[in-house]
Amino acid sequence: FLGPVPVGAVDVAAAVERDGRSVQLLSGELSAAGRPVLRARAWVLRTDDAGPTAGATGVAAIPGPDAGVADAAEFDFGYGHAMQWRTVGGRADRPGPATVWARPRLPLVPDEQPAPEQVTALAADAGSGVSWELPWDRWSFVNVDLDLSFARRPIDGWVGMAARTTMAGDGTGQCRTVLHDGDGWFGQSVQSLLVAPRE
Repeated sequence: FLGPVPVGAVDVAAAVERDGRSVQLLSGELSAAGRPVLRARAWVLRTDDAGPTAGATGVAAIPGPDAGVADAAEFDFGYGHAMQWRTVGGRADRPGPATVWARPRLPLVPDEQPAPEQVTALAADAGSGVSWELPWDRWSFVNVDLDLSFARRPIDGWVGMAARTTMAGDGTGQCRTVLHDGDGWFGQSVQSLLVAPRE
């Protein structure tokens, strides 16, 4: 994230930085008024349905979104209203780790269905917000990045996030989120946080 992304016209540029049969590196840049505001890079790995599988040891299953409580009132801001929320662990109105399902209420681009990976990026950005550790009205904890790692491709629908935020005591922090979909665990995200009192 290089700056705030406006609600309005933006320019998008994409490129293949490294091409290959087994591995590709893709990049993208979002610009507003001629200034870059967001950069993304993605490694794309070739998949094979005949590949080996192994269990996700140490990753606990989470209750599905139907078992959750709608917490929309706790996310009373633009992004919060643009998403549907179902809390299945922790509480949106209390600090600490939380487990939440999310999905967008409307597409980012009109008449275009987002891919499951895009929905995951959109939802995972909320990891540090759903597992907050400091009062929102007194502290700012801005995520300066979002790193996503998928063990497999997510499926369409809700994205489950088992999130935990840790503060380092030096003005920084980190949020780690285990990602789930209707088939179970599929990856994780990490956010680096800049923590400061609100002026």
